[in-house]
Amino acid sequence: MKASPHTASHSVQLPLYHPGPATCFATLRLAGSLPAHVLRELTEHKQACRDALARIHEAPERDSLCAEEDLSCLEELDRHLAKNHAGPAWLTNAGIARMVSEALRQKDGAEYDLLLYCVMPNHLHCVIDTGRFHGQESYAQKALSTVKRRTAHGANAILKRAGVFWEHDHLEYPVHTTDCFSRILWDVLADPVRADLCSAWHEWPWSYCRPGLVVSSGIVATDGYG
Repeated sequence: MKASPHTASHSVQLPLYHPGPATCFATLRLAGSLPAHVLRELTEHKQACRDALARIHEAPERDSLCAEEDLSCLEELDRHLAKNHAGPAWLTNAGIARMVSEALRQKDGAEYDLLLYCVMPNHLHCVIDTGRFHGQESYAQKALSTVKRRTAHGANAILKRAGVFWEHDHLEYPVHTTDCFSRILWDVLADPVRADLCSAWHEWPWSYCRPGLVVSSGIVATDGYG
Protein backbone atom coordinates (compact mmCIF):
# COMPACT_ATOMS: atom_id res chain seq x y z
CA MET A 1 0.00 0.00 0.00
CA LYS A 2 1.64 3.21 -1.14
CA ALA A 3 0.70 6.63 0.11
CA SER A 4 -0.87 9.02 -2.35
CA PRO A 5 0.40 12.61 -2.48
CA HIS A 6 -2.89 14.04 -1.21
CA THR A 7 -2.97 11.96 1.98
CA ALA A 8 -3.36 14.28 4.95
CA SER A 9 -0.61 14.41 7.52
CA HIS A 10 -1.26 15.43 11.11
CA SER A 11 0.29 14.64 14.47
CA VAL A 12 0.10 10.90 14.97
CA GLN A 13 0.84 8.79 18.01
CA LEU A 14 1.63 5.10 18.11
CA PRO A 15 -1.21 2.74 18.95
CA LEU A 16 -1.72 2.21 22.67
CA TYR A 17 -1.70 -1.54 22.17
CA HIS A 18 0.89 -4.26 22.50
CA PRO A 19 0.19 -7.22 20.18
CA GLY A 20 0.21 -10.71 21.62
CA PRO A 21 1.04 -14.06 19.98
CA ALA A 22 -2.54 -14.38 18.72
CA THR A 23 -2.85 -10.92 17.10
CA CYS A 24 -3.59 -11.35 13.41
CA PHE A 25 -3.89 -9.09 10.38
CA ALA A 26 -6.15 -10.56 7.69
CA THR A 27 -7.31 -9.66 4.19
CA LEU A 28 -10.54 -11.12 2.84
CA ARG A 29 -11.36 -10.51 -0.81
CA LEU A 30 -14.33 -11.09 -3.06
CA ALA A 31 -14.40 -14.09 -5.37
CA GLY A 32 -13.06 -13.11 -8.78
CA SER A 33 -11.53 -9.88 -7.48
CA LEU A 34 -8.15 -10.68 -9.04
CA PRO A 35 -7.32 -12.22 -12.43
CA ALA A 36 -5.77 -15.68 -12.34
CA HIS A 37 -2.52 -14.51 -13.94
CA VAL A 38 -2.01 -11.89 -11.21
CA LEU A 39 -2.46 -14.47 -8.47
CA ARG A 40 -0.08 -16.80 -10.29
CA GLU A 41 2.57 -14.09 -10.59
CA LEU A 42 2.25 -13.15 -6.93
CA THR A 43 2.50 -16.79 -5.85
CA GLU A 44 5.53 -17.44 -8.04
CA HIS A 45 7.27 -14.31 -6.80
CA LYS A 46 6.65 -15.21 -3.17
CA GLN A 47 7.96 -18.74 -3.70
CA ALA A 48 11.09 -17.47 -5.45
CA CYS A 49 11.79 -15.13 -2.53
CA ARG A 50 11.21 -17.94 -0.05
CA ASP A 51 13.63 -20.19 -1.93
CA ALA A 52 16.28 -17.47 -1.88
CA LEU A 53 15.79 -16.75 1.81
CA ALA A 54 15.98 -20.46 2.66
CA ARG A 55 19.69 -20.32 1.78
CA ILE A 56 20.33 -17.99 4.72
CA HIS A 57 21.71 -20.10 7.56
CA GLU A 58 21.17 -17.69 10.46
CA ALA A 59 17.63 -18.40 11.70
CA PRO A 60 16.86 -14.96 13.26
CA GLU A 61 17.90 -13.12 10.10
CA ARG A 62 16.06 -15.59 7.87
CA ASP A 63 12.86 -15.39 9.89
CA SER A 64 12.95 -11.59 9.95
CA LEU A 65 13.44 -11.37 6.19
CA CYS A 66 10.69 -13.92 5.57
CA ALA A 67 8.27 -11.86 7.67
CA GLU A 68 9.25 -8.74 5.76
CA GLU A 69 8.71 -10.52 2.45
CA ASP A 70 5.27 -11.71 3.54
CA LEU A 71 4.30 -8.10 4.29
CA SER A 72 5.63 -7.02 0.90
CA CYS A 73 3.46 -9.65 -0.78
CA LEU A 74 0.39 -8.36 1.09
CA GLU A 75 1.29 -4.85 0.01
CA GLU A 76 1.52 -5.93 -3.62
CA LEU A 77 -1.77 -7.82 -3.37
CA ASP A 78 -3.49 -4.73 -2.03
CA ARG A 79 -2.16 -2.60 -4.89
CA HIS A 80 -3.62 -5.03 -7.41
CA LEU A 81 -6.97 -5.09 -5.60
CA ALA A 82 -7.10 -1.29 -5.56
CA LYS A 83 -6.49 -0.92 -9.28
CA ASN A 84 -8.63 -3.84 -10.49
CA HIS A 85 -11.89 -2.18 -11.51
CA ALA A 86 -12.97 -5.02 -13.79
CA GLY A 87 -13.81 -7.45 -10.99
CA PRO A 88 -16.78 -7.44 -8.59
CA ALA A 89 -17.21 -4.50 -6.20
CA TRP A 90 -20.17 -5.83 -4.21
CA LEU A 91 -18.95 -4.26 -0.99
CA THR A 92 -19.85 -0.82 -2.38
CA ASN A 93 -23.45 -1.79 -1.60
CA ALA A 94 -24.17 -0.01 1.69
CA GLY A 95 -26.39 -2.84 2.94
CA ILE A 96 -23.67 -5.41 2.36
CA ALA A 97 -20.91 -3.24 3.84
CA ARG A 98 -23.07 -2.66 6.93
CA MET A 99 -23.79 -6.38 7.27
CA VAL A 100 -20.10 -7.27 7.05
CA SER A 101 -19.22 -4.59 9.61
CA GLU A 102 -21.90 -5.84 12.00
CA ALA A 103 -20.75 -9.44 11.56
CA LEU A 104 -17.22 -8.47 12.56
CA ARG A 105 -18.48 -6.56 15.60
CA GLN A 106 -20.87 -9.31 16.68
CA LYS A 107 -18.16 -11.56 18.16
CA ASP A 108 -16.02 -8.71 19.46
CA GLY A 109 -15.47 -9.37 23.14
CA ALA A 110 -16.69 -12.96 22.85
CA GLU A 111 -14.46 -14.76 20.32
CA TYR A 112 -11.83 -12.08 19.74
CA ASP A 113 -10.89 -8.47 20.37
CA LEU A 114 -11.63 -6.49 17.21
CA LEU A 115 -8.90 -3.87 16.87
CA LEU A 116 -9.63 -2.39 13.47
CA TYR A 117 -11.16 -3.05 10.10
CA CYS A 118 -11.78 -1.35 6.78
CA VAL A 119 -14.31 -2.51 4.20
CA MET A 120 -13.25 -1.58 0.65
CA PRO A 121 -15.16 -2.16 -2.62
CA ASN A 122 -13.64 -5.60 -3.29
CA HIS A 123 -11.86 -6.57 -0.10
CA LEU A 124 -11.73 -6.25 3.66
CA HIS A 125 -8.80 -5.67 6.02
CA CYS A 126 -9.02 -6.39 9.73
CA VAL A 127 -6.88 -7.00 12.79
CA ILE A 128 -8.21 -9.22 15.56
CA ASP A 129 -6.65 -10.67 18.71
CA THR A 130 -8.03 -14.02 19.84
CA GLY A 131 -5.56 -14.54 22.69
CA ARG A 132 -7.90 -13.45 25.49
CA PHE A 133 -10.39 -16.16 24.55
CA HIS A 134 -8.38 -18.98 22.97
CA GLY A 135 -4.88 -18.75 24.43
CA GLN A 136 -1.72 -18.15 22.44
CA GLU A 137 -2.76 -20.22 19.43
CA SER A 138 -4.46 -18.00 16.85
CA TYR A 139 -8.17 -18.66 16.34
CA ALA A 140 -8.40 -16.11 13.55
CA GLN A 141 -8.88 -18.47 10.64
CA LYS A 142 -11.90 -20.15 12.21
CA ALA A 143 -13.39 -16.86 13.42
CA LEU A 144 -13.07 -15.16 10.04
CA SER A 145 -14.33 -18.20 8.15
CA THR A 146 -17.48 -17.93 10.27
CA VAL A 147 -17.84 -14.26 9.34
CA LYS A 148 -17.53 -15.17 5.66
CA ARG A 149 -20.16 -17.90 5.87
CA ARG A 150 -22.62 -15.66 7.71
CA THR A 151 -22.28 -12.76 5.32
CA ALA A 152 -22.07 -14.62 1.99
CA HIS A 153 -25.69 -15.81 2.10
CA GLY A 154 -27.05 -12.43 3.14
CA ALA A 155 -24.99 -10.57 0.54
CA ASN A 156 -26.17 -12.86 -2.26
CA ALA A 157 -29.75 -12.30 -1.15
CA ILE A 158 -29.28 -8.53 -1.35
CA LEU A 159 -27.68 -8.85 -4.79
CA LYS A 160 -30.28 -11.39 -5.95
CA ARG A 161 -27.54 -13.70 -7.13
CA ALA A 162 -26.23 -17.19 -6.41
CA GLY A 163 -22.69 -18.44 -6.28
CA VAL A 164 -19.48 -17.86 -4.40
CA PHE A 165 -19.23 -14.47 -2.70
CA TRP A 166 -15.94 -14.52 -0.82
CA GLU A 167 -12.72 -16.04 -2.14
CA HIS A 168 -12.29 -19.35 -0.31
CA ASP A 169 -8.86 -18.55 1.11
CA HIS A 170 -7.97 -15.41 3.02
CA LEU A 171 -4.53 -14.11 3.91
CA GLU A 172 -3.36 -13.87 7.50
CA TYR A 173 -0.24 -12.32 8.96
CA PRO A 174 0.79 -12.58 12.63
CA VAL A 175 1.41 -9.20 14.25
CA HIS A 176 3.99 -9.47 17.01
CA THR A 177 5.38 -5.96 17.53
CA THR A 178 3.91 -2.55 18.29
CA ASP A 179 5.82 -1.03 15.38
CA CYS A 180 4.38 -3.56 12.93
CA PHE A 181 0.89 -3.03 14.32
CA SER A 182 1.26 0.74 14.00
CA ARG A 183 2.25 0.52 10.35
CA ILE A 184 -0.61 -1.84 9.56
CA LEU A 185 -3.14 0.27 11.44
CA TRP A 186 -2.36 3.55 9.70
CA ASP A 187 -1.99 1.91 6.31
CA VAL A 188 -5.33 0.11 6.54
CA LEU A 189 -7.17 3.22 7.72
CA ALA A 190 -5.61 5.18 4.84
CA ASP A 191 -6.99 2.76 2.22
CA PRO A 192 -10.22 4.67 1.43
CA VAL A 193 -8.32 7.98 1.42
CA ARG A 194 -5.88 6.70 -1.19
CA ALA A 195 -8.80 5.39 -3.23
CA ASP A 196 -10.44 8.85 -3.18
CA LEU A 197 -13.46 7.48 -1.35
CA CYS A 198 -13.10 10.08 1.41
CA SER A 199 -10.75 12.85 2.48
CA ALA A 200 -9.95 11.54 5.98
CA TRP A 201 -10.05 8.04 7.40
CA HIS A 202 -12.66 8.81 10.07
CA GLU A 203 -15.08 9.98 7.35
CA TRP A 204 -15.28 6.50 5.83
CA PRO A 205 -18.37 4.80 7.30
CA TRP A 206 -16.96 1.28 6.94
CA SER A 207 -13.75 1.81 8.89
CA TYR A 208 -13.33 1.08 12.58
CA CYS A 209 -10.53 1.67 15.06
CA ARG A 210 -10.92 0.37 18.60
CA PRO A 211 -11.59 3.26 21.01
CA GLY A 212 -8.50 4.25 22.95
CA LEU A 213 -6.07 2.65 20.50
CA VAL A 214 -4.75 5.97 19.25
CA VAL A 215 -4.98 9.49 20.57
CA SER A 216 -4.71 11.45 17.32
CA SER A 217 -7.44 11.69 14.68
CA GLY A 218 -4.85 12.49 12.02
CA ILE A 219 -3.44 9.91 9.63
CA VAL A 220 -0.14 9.24 7.97
CA ALA A 221 0.07 6.65 5.22
CA THR A 222 3.34 4.71 5.40
CA ASP A 223 5.31 3.20 2.53
CA GLY A 224 3.97 -0.25 3.35
CA TYR A 225 3.01 -2.57 6.14
CA GLY A 226 6.43 -3.36 7.42
